Amino acid sequence: MESRDLIHEHPLSFIEDLKVDGEKEVVCGVCEEPPSGLGYKCSECDFLCHKSCFELPEMIQHPLHPNHTLRIRYPWEDSLYCAACGKRCKRCLLYRCDHRYACKFSLDTKCASRWRVNKDDCHQHAYVPILKQIQFTCEACGEEGKDVLCLYCTICQLLIHTKCASIPRTISILSHRHPLTLTYSVHQVKEHANILCRLCHREVNITYAIYYCQKCGYAAHLSCARDNEWDKDVDMNAIISESALIGSIGHITGLLKDINRAKNERGLPREIKHFSHDQHDLILNYEEVKDDKLCDGCMQLISPPFYSCARCQFFLHNICAKLPTNSTHLSLPFTFTLSSQAPFSDAAFKCCFCQQHRHGFVYMFRDLENTIIDIQCFAIQETLEHEGHQHPLFFAATSIQKCKFCEEEGIFVCSPCNLAVGLRCATLPLEASHKYDEHPLKLTYTTEDKFGEYYCLICEKERDPNFWFYYCTECDFPSHPQCALGKYPYIKFGKTYKDEHHQHPFTIVQKTEYSPPCDVCGDYFDEVGLKCTQCKLTVHPRFGFPKKYCLENLDNINLEFGAE
Repeated sequence: MESRDLIHEHPLSFIEDLKVDGEKEVVCGVCEEPPSGLGYKCSECDFLCHKSCFELPEMIQHPLHPNHTLRIRYPWEDSLYCAACGKRCKRCLLYRCDHRYACKFSLDTKCASRWRVNKDDCHQHAYVPILKQIQFTCEACGEEGKDVLCLYCTICQLLIHTKCASIPRTISILSHRHPLTLTYSVHQVKEHANILCRLCHREVNITYAIYYCQKCGYAAHLSCARDNEWDKDVDMNAIISESALIGSIGHITGLLKDINRAKNERGLPREIKHFSHDQHDLILNYEEVKDDKLCDGCMQLISPPFYSCARCQFFLHNICAKLPTNSTHLSLPFTFTLSSQAPFSDAAFKCCFCQQHRHGFVYMFRDLENTIIDIQCFAIQETLEHEGHQHPLFFAATSIQKCKFCEEEGIFVCSPCNLAVGLRCATLPLEASHKYDEHPLKLTYTTEDKFGEYYCLICEKERDPNFWFYYCTECDFPSHPQCALGKYPYIKFGKTYKDEHHQHPFTIVQKTEYSPPCDVCGDYFDEVGLKCTQCKLTVHPRFGFPKKYCLENLDNINLEFGAE
């Protein structure tokens, strides 16, 4: 019986793309890997398989078992294990020794193919299989091998798993501009032993293999690098415009710090023209603003020096006015373009990093759908020095820790303290204002209460004493960050725009739990509403919760409000 007759009981038809749509998880019926590319599919049932799996030879002579031939077959027992990787073979095809009652040697199809891996794609020398099953520690991944076959490089004196033989020698990752090389002797490259993985910022064990960049000293765990691997078919040099990057990265590095602090800079031009407000010139100001005005770039409280247009109530921090028009993000190797607003009628967008609804400037990469990043998240650099922690915090692309101060996903880590800080906490404004207190509220990191009672005076609920909070020392006024800032701190209330679903302009207004409900659906608002003063009509916006389509349904009630 040929291998293709053994594969499936029904006839199979050749197809050019095995990609399967839908939520149902489908795998190749031979190797149990996700289907892709050329393959074969059964018209009578859900069975499909890769073209390479369909064409597997019925019998092979394998160097891991040279004394007998191996024949492809389905496992007849539930307790069959692959001799190379040690994984249990359940439904997938495997190669079994023809003298199965003598030695019961089995290899799954993936391990049977690994010995054919081109040495130029992984290790530079040929491996010699160790035909006896021994207990050892793999010098690539550092995991212990027991009762599995292994490979040995006589030149490098490396003993590794068969599965580790196919680790590529060179890969490109999203977070680094240069290719990374598989290195077994990093201790010969770096003199000191404490080397941190630049993706998770945890120490790497130099006894085992890592990915390393000799140009930059950039190091990464094997697993971290593979998780962030970039498509090898894409030319990263073609994507990244070097000329656009020179000077721009360093220019935006200080945004998170400078945006919250008044700087008495002198020598700035008194008037400027800016693409975000081309109808009027912007005038330089050094005076403090009494009202709670927001910068139209970063949507945080305005502070001097800043530029403004008095006629339009338009404000722009000096640092925001200097943002480069083209730059790259720390974790994405594309050239992004700065825009004064998102390409939507209401200019509101959801940042794909912090997941917050915002107005303001955005960096966009048009070839990736919905890749819109606010300028605060775009300014993130690999190292962040924050007032809330005594050590530098490092951006960790593969961190799985929770933020110590809000318990959301941590994106910055401190290795000495074994803690993580989330993106929202790391980018909290240093000051906030609230109608319940006449003074600015300062972002505060520690407090002592002799009575041991910790409450938020806005919502009157308990707060975690270990979490960051906003505080007024003059009034002894503490509050949760979400209470002080509101659910939509970066939405510009009072902004007016024209929507295609209504003949009059809408104004974005702030609503409370006591405000009248939406005139279309009858539900209450979640802090934000759209108001038409001419029709005396208030409806839900497109964003927020509850998620309504009230704007699209306006035509059904326009007559009731006297629309022409």
